[in-house]
Amino acid sequence: MGLSFANPAALWALLGLPAVLLIHFLQVKARPREISTLFLLDMLPEESRRGAVLTRLRNSAQLWCHLLAVLLLTLLLSQPRWTRPESVQSIVIVLDDTANMAAFREETLTQTRSEMRRLSGAAARSEWRIMTSDPGAPHLYSGEDLSAALAALDAHRPLLGLHDPAPALARARELAGPEGLVLWVTAHPPEAPPAGAEVLGIGAPADNAGFTGLRVERNPEGGHDWVASLLHRGEGEVTRHLQVQIDEQPPRAPSPVTLPPGKVVTLRGELPGGSRRGVLRLDSDRLEIDDVMPFVVPQPKILTYSLNELSEAQREWPERVMAVAPHVRPAAADAPAGLVWRAFSGDDPHAEDNGIFFYAGEERGTPGTVIAEDHPLVRDLSWGPFLGFTHPGFTTRPGDRVLVWSGDTPLVVLREGAGRRQLILLFRPERGNAERLPAVLLTLHRFLERLREAQVQYEARAFDARERLHLAVPAGAGELRIRHTPLQGEPREFTHPPGAPLYAPETPGFLEITRGDTPLLDAAIQFTDTAATDLSQADSQALPERVRLEQQERNSHAEMLTPLWFALLLLALLGGWLWK
Repeated sequence: MGLSFANPAALWALLGLPAVLLIHFLQVKARPREISTLFLLDMLPEESRRGAVLTRLRNSAQLWCHLLAVLLLTLLLSQPRWTRPESVQSIVIVLDDTANMAAFREETLTQTRSEMRRLSGAAARSEWRIMTSDPGAPHLYSGEDLSAALAALDAHRPLLGLHDPAPALARARELAGPEGLVLWVTAHPPEAPPAGAEVLGIGAPADNAGFTGLRVERNPEGGHDWVASLLHRGEGEVTRHLQVQIDEQPPRAPSPVTLPPGKVVTLRGELPGGSRRGVLRLDSDRLEIDDVMPFVVPQPKILTYSLNELSEAQREWPERVMAVAPHVRPAAADAPAGLVWRAFSGDDPHAEDNGIFFYAGEERGTPGTVIAEDHPLVRDLSWGPFLGFTHPGFTTRPGDRVLVWSGDTPLVVLREGAGRRQLILLFRPERGNAERLPAVLLTLHRFLERLREAQVQYEARAFDARERLHLAVPAGAGELRIRHTPLQGEPREFTHPPGAPLYAPETPGFLEITRGDTPLLDAAIQFTDTAATDLSQADSQALPERVRLEQQERNSHAEMLTPLWFALLLLALLGGWLWK
């Protein structure tokens, strides 16, 4: 059984031992002298009136009683407890995975290990679980070996954007149980953490400057420019040095950049013709993840369309819609179109192509209250002001999804399946306000974007770290080959099933995806979560001493001989008074 103290501060009372010894050093033993007459008293030496001086320590029962009293008083005040040999404590440590924790890595390791060592003595056995606030990440450690648990902290690499830790803390509470301890290690301690977690705050407010975003756009000369935005969070101006590297060329000489506090600064630079990719770097500061920004020259997928089946009068509105839609162009005369526009006057377009079909027959329906369903194509769009007659003769097929209703009559229908996507507009666009209603135009553009993304076609673009990649691959395609080249570290290659979800890596760099010898994607992986790189609100918060004491009290029992020690204390005090 291990011995611990519920009130370790009382051990300072042991300083009473040297105090007692000092008092006994100062005592002077009286030496009686016999005299014959009282007048001889005036002849006593003058020094006999002086105070006590240090003398030889004399062994006496009174000395030992006083020393024993100090020891017993210290023992009673410190409240000794004996750890139960069968006691087990469950401790789950949740490390904040937000990127700003990387700025306080050394502090995190030092303070977390110190607290783990202190907590380990609160029970005979300790079950350790170390996890991060990323619910999808595996645990860093699970077991009873304290040394292995301390070493597992080195594997923590915080790279996430700003996120809610509540799911991870709730899971930690389930693992720890109602009497276990959940320790939340973060640089931004909350006032009331969820799941009954205790907080260990790491870090302090610090300045940080870095990239907030980067895009590549065409310039008036037909080339490309990179446009980067930077932000400095701190007091006073700061000068950093920017270095640009294009493709495999040697990096250009760094140039100074002055950043005012709290303001976004935009920088622009021209790219040489034929450039494919590049990296912008700032000289490193406390937080490095926002000091690098990779980019690729974008090459979007192009959606081709055909208006050949429309009359001259019917083409006017579709031409205006396609003129403002991004990344679309008319199909060549001898090439199939990815999208066709078609007017129909019957009860159903009965087409097998991808397309947008609008009603051009007689107006027979009575307008009703227009209500949009909860669907990505119409979500957050206001279809209520729509005015126009409906087509009541339309009958939906199995698998059709009505997106907008006019009363109990379908107004907009999405038909998907058998390798096709069709948007059916059951109204005449030129009658009513459909051509002027923003909700109509935005719904069409969302549908065009869905068709464009579904095309099996090469693309080059930028993604945020951990963003879901919606990659279109041919039916029956084999495994995808993926090459990830981080800006720091060695490239790695792996394969991925074409139907499984695919996410961008969590570290900035470049990603190449091919199927066989066919390239499908060149991507730049960027970290642009500015909230996750803000160090101005970081704060430290010590783990309360009551946490260890509560764990200790739960896993131990009080000293059984306390009444005996109290009785001995009284006897020691009485003996010290009697034996003078």
